[in-house]
Amino acid sequence: MHSEWTEYLHLTGSGVVSFALLRKHDELSSIVVDIESVCQTGRVIALENKLEKRITYLAADFLKDALPAGFDMVMLCDVGSFDEIMFRRIHDVLNRKGRLVIVEKFAPSRTSALLSRLLSAFVNSLESPAQSVDYITALEAQK
Repeated sequence: MHSEWTEYLHLTGSGVVSFALLRKHDELSSIVVDIESVCQTGRVIALENKLEKRITYLAADFLKDALPAGFDMVMLCDVGSFDEIMFRRIHDVLNRKGRLVIVEKFAPSRTSALLSRLLSAFVNSLESPAQSVDYITALEAQK
């Protein structure tokens, strides 16, 4: 963590990963973006951990809604799927030398699901039975 970073954008999740960073770096604060129900849960957890003054929750769909900009770091947590549009949106909120940090459990191969992804793969196959199921690997995300 660069010492000059004071605030970063955390996309998806209740902010639990951010809590660890906030505990380690007293000068750091975070803005967490996810749907309203996840933000509500995150606020409760932040209050229980006495971090509510250093973490802000923004209920939004980070793929569609306007996002705050000007960050040196954006952290993606457990998103599950990645595409060029998402990376472009993140690029637009980062400062010129900003960094993207991805906290994710990647599949071992494009055709092997992690247990945590099986339910969503099953639901997606019901919605689009003709579409093949591919899982994101670390190499694919880097591309």
